[in-house]
Amino acid sequence: MNDTRNFTIIIVRNTDGHRAYAPGFPDVVGEGVGRASAYRDLKQRLTEYLRNRITLGGPIPIDAAVAVKSFRVNLRELAREDELV
Repeated sequence: MNDTRNFTIIIVRNTDGHRAYAPGFPDVVGEGVGRASAYRDLKQRLTEYLRNRITLGGPIPIDAAVAVKSFRVNLRELAREDELV
């Protein structure tokens, strides 16, 4: 077994604060008032989840993410372009 793994963590804002999740673990979610607290909560939950998986001999998911990108679009510009058509 490979001793170390990297997992992609996504943090989003919701109405109650922030939520953190890892795509490879759909049932494990961290929550917090801020990004840092949501991240810490997820790390704690993931560590416990992985500890249980190792104890039970279950497989450890492999993160399928190969890159994380942001996409920024100016919605006002798109609206103007649509008005010109």
